[in-house]
Amino acid sequence: MYCTECGAFNAETSQYCFACGSHLEVEAFTAVNDETLYKAVIGEHNQHEYVRLFERFSVGKSRLSWNTGAFFFTFCWMLYRKMWLTAIAYHVFPIFIAILLVLVADSSALSVFISVVFLLAQYFVIPLYSNFIYYQHCRKLNN
Repeated sequence: MYCTECGAFNAETSQYCFACGSHLEVEAFTAVNDETLYKAVIGEHNQHEYVRLFERFSVGKSRLSWNTGAFFFTFCWMLYRKMWLTAIAYHVFPIFIAILLVLVADSSALSVFISVVFLLAQYFVIPLYSNFIYYQHCRKLNN
């Protein structure tokens, strides 16, 4: 630690500066609750709504909650919420599935069924779990 009076470096366990003899103040860290950490990560926009949802998720209640922004603009919503890797996976994974369907399946009923299930998952399941995905992202940033 550095002395606030003369700037000399002292051992962490020192109570007085070895250079000037002034008393060294040890900064105490205050405890920060989860809500404060979440607010710092979320930012101003929709902060109260996300904190309410995150509190519900943290006590183990349902992970389902609808997010209209994630329904209409999923990729942009993920980028706005700084979930870079999740947004890239969301963008690349459908392309990968489409290539697999073209290479592996013919135009059978099975490939059509797989395509419909995948589209339903992409457009309805992701928005249902998007707030929980964002909760996990914020928890990871806070730890």
